[in-house]
Formats: sequence, C-alpha cells, structure tokens
Amino acid sequence: MKWLRFLGYPVSFRGRDWALYKKLARNDNDITSAELLKIELGEAAFREIGADRNEKLNSPVHVLGIYKNPHMKYLHINPLFNTLLSGMTVAFMRSTPRDKYSPHKMSDAVAERDYNTVYLNRALVFSPLGQVMWASTLYGWVANLARTAVAGVRTLAKAAAEHYMLTGFATGMGISSARSMWPRYLGLPVVSMTDAVGHEHIHLLQKKDRDTKASGFNPWAGTFKKKALAAVAAQNPIGAKLDTYASLGFIRYFMGDHEVEARLHTILARQARQTGHLPKTRDELWLALDAAGLPMPDAIRDELRERLQRDFGEAGGLTGLKRIAQRYFSPDVSELRIAQNALRAPGLKEAFWRETMPYLYGHLLEMYGRGTGRADMGIPQSATATPAPA
Repeated sequence: MKWLRFLGYPVSFRGRDWALYKKLARNDNDITSAELLKIELGEAAFREIGADRNEKLNSPVHVLGIYKNPHMKYLHINPLFNTLLSGMTVAFMRSTPRDKYSPHKMSDAVAERDYNTVYLNRALVFSPLGQVMWASTLYGWVANLARTAVAGVRTLAKAAAEHYMLTGFATGMGISSARSMWPRYLGLPVVSMTDAVGHEHIHLLQKKDRDTKASGFNPWAGTFKKKALAAVAAQNPIGAKLDTYASLGFIRYFMGDHEVEARLHTILARQARQTGHLPKTRDELWLALDAAGLPMPDAIRDELRERLQRDFGEAGGLTGLKRIAQRYFSPDVSELRIAQNALRAPGLKEAFWRETMPYLYGHLLEMYGRGTGRADMGIPQSATATPAPA
C-alpha cells in the first residue's frame, strides 16, 4: 500500500512547491522563516533585501495539518470532522497574542508550538483527491451558470444555493465588487502550496512584530479600512450594504491591513523570483503592481507617465496576455481587486495606492530585514498606523 503516499504529494508544476515539500519532509514539517522566504523570493532578492542578515528569521515555523489543531482537541472535536469543517480553508494561523493563551486549554509547550504554527489543508487542496474535488466543484458551478442563462430566475436561485454550498461564498451574482470574486475559484485548483504557507507565514511575522512592538504597527487595527468603509457608507449606504452582503463580508476581510500586506508579499515575491529584485521605491512598487494586473488609478498613472517620461501599462502581445491572466486568475490579485473595487467614495482608490499600500509594503520590507522599508516608501518611521483617508 506504499502507493497511497502519493495521495499526499502536492500536485504542482512549480519548483518552489517541491522545494518546500522536500524541506518539510526532511525536517519533521519544520522550516525556518529565512528558509521559507528564500524559497519564495529567490536567492538574489532574499540577499539584496538584507533578509540573510535578519536573525529574527532564524526562528522555526511548524507546518502541520489542519486536523492537528490543538484547539479542536480541547473542544473534543473529532479530527476527521474538524478537517471536513475546514474543507474550504487552504491554510490558517492563529493571531492570538502569546500571553493570551489559557493554561487551562493546553500546556505551555503546546501553546508555544501553536503560536509558531501554520495549519495547512494539505489533504484536500494539494493532493490528487483535492484536485478532483475542486475540478468537480468548478464544473458544477460553470454548468449551473450556463443553465441560468436559459432557465431564468428559478435556476438562478438554485445555482446560487449550490454555489454557496460548494464554495462557502454566496457570490457569482455579479453585484458590484463581488463580481471580481468568481475568477478567484478558477485559480484555487492549482493554488501554490508555497504561496499558501507563505501567506500565513507573513501573518506569523506580523503577529510577532505586533506582540514585540518592534515596529509599533498593529496590522489588525485596520485604520484605513474603518475610515474607508465609513466614507463609502456615507456616500452610498445601499451600495455599501450590497457589496458586503454579496461577498458575505469578504470585502471587509480583504481590505484589512494584515490581509493586504500578505497579498502584496505573494504578488511581489512572484516577480522577485523572476527578476531577482523587489521594489525599493514607491514608483517601483506602483509599476510592479500595475504589471501584476492590479488596476492603477488614472491620477497615479498620469503622475508616473509625467515623472518617468515614458508610457507603460498598455502592453500587448504575451506581456499583455500575462497581465490579463494574473488579473483574473491569480487569487491574490483578484482579492486585492475586490478590496479596491469597494473603494467607491472619491479619492479612496488613489489613497489606497498612494498611502496605504506603500505603508504596508514598507512595513513588509522591515519584517524581511530592510530597516528603512517605510522610509524608502516615503513614510516616516515614526508612523505607527496606515494613513487614514481624509
């Protein structure tokens, strides 16, 4: 029955996924932050940004199956049932501060391990079994959508209900910002194992940075999100509610500082592996995000054209096709588009590009090991929150 082990292998054509898989297999599912970032960013960008000199990155990261979540054991939830409950979760980590763990729930050793753990849905998402399940889900969704065009409202309700049961999201209705969510599922069957672990790893770094007050920034405070949502609701309260309901609240989720920062990491790490570089100025950040397929506000595009004295962003041929593919089939780009599309009050999209994302990327650089990260983006080092829109 040795062949059964292949059911747990990642189905991936990506070298980075196999590099991570082999590293975890050799080290009892442990890897250091530095080793993980080197796989994600590539050797050249990893060294260029100073991550190789950041001793904080030598700490271990445990990558365990979702069924090993110790909180479920405390609640006496069966491991198999817990895995089924988490069936639509690719990976997660716990953002609880270390001093908030209850000694009544778990021992100090278990709590310490949990604090540094990424829980990965390896069985259902990255195995051949998971690929078949996702393909079946996608086929059912597309088939229902096709029937909707013929059968009218009654089939539409049925398709929406089935879509909700299969994916956990009640979108696909095409309402405002939620229209950007459906392409996200097209990329899930081939989601990168490294991207999933790396995304949650950034949350681990954010948590440790918050708890040690190293940068003074708390990504979970959500300064920009609170002000932006209030501005949108004040201008168009009905539209704001439709956006929220149509996405089951995921617009608010994707707009959180901690989630935007993690998605910036995944998007820019993909480029860094190809180029050997990460953006070091705000202009470079803007160009990188534009190349990734994130729609750039016209005011910023005009400013860049004037300053750089050249055209950009309207590439054709293979470059243009690549940008379109990333915009519609990269989960991280699609999710940032969802957040950006919801910023419908005047000036919010521009503030998101001009202030919020540069701040978060600068903070990301600092967690990598580049101490001048926020300053490189034109943000004072003393700023301890993402700039709120005026």
